[in-house]
Amino acid sequence: IKQNGHTCDMIFSVPDLIVFISKYITLEHGDLILTGTPSGVGPVKRGDQITAGINGKDDFKYSMKFNVV
Repeated sequence: IKQNGHTCDMIFSVPDLIVFISKYITLEHGDLILTGTPSGVGPVKRGDQITAGINGKDDFKYSMKFNVV
């Protein structure tokens, strides 16, 4: 793991980010909002593989994996 972070550590909440971004572009199913990284990590570059997930209550878990192009 190169980095591990949580939305509670972000300056702006996810709902606030969605509202702000939606003022300028239409977000569609499958869109990703990249918000930056916690301190001490390097940039994402072509060829990197990213695994991300959302872990909420026991009844909701989601993960995805994609390649940077």
